[in-house]
Amino acid sequence: MAIFNKSLEVLLSWEGGYSFNPLDPGGETYCGISRKKWPSWMGWKFIDSAKTHGPLSWNWKSGDQGLNSLVYIFYKANYWNKESYNLLDNQDIADKIFQHHINMGTRAIRIAQNSVNGTIVPDSILGPIAVSSVNATDKDLFLERYCSKLIHYYHILIDEHPQLKVFEHEWLLRAKTIGKRP
Repeated sequence: MAIFNKSLEVLLSWEGGYSFNPLDPGGETYCGISRKKWPSWMGWKFIDSAKTHGPLSWNWKSGDQGLNSLVYIFYKANYWNKESYNLLDNQDIADKIFQHHINMGTRAIRIAQNSVNGTIVPDSILGPIAVSSVNATDKDLFLERYCSKLIHYYHILIDEHPQLKVFEHEWLLRAKTIGKRP
């Protein structure tokens, strides 16, 4: 069974810290939490205070414990517990789908559903049928298919939105890498 804390650690190696890149469609983010998508997240109060009063570390490991707790609670409640990640047999697979779910939304789950042996109707829900299909697929074969489909998706996204090319290296590295950011 996959463990949330391990998946969160992998996610934060990719998403960690504060970012406000004007080219990023997510806009202002902290540890991958987009203010545009989640404007009422309580962590924005910490961040806004730090921007006006400082200092606040923008590093997950040394950051404010209150803010870090809010990140933990946010991902557990809004992603992990809403899907069946804990029922996945393989931690690497759970980590991979989870981190891409944060990065690209439920599209990551549809891509996972299209990466399994057999045929299931992709519905963007990591429920019992999808989990059973993922668990029944050879781990290495699943990860090979999943990574390949992620790379393909990012290439299409960049072709359709050339301004996103600035993110290409990081997205492709993320798509190809199993586990934490090197």
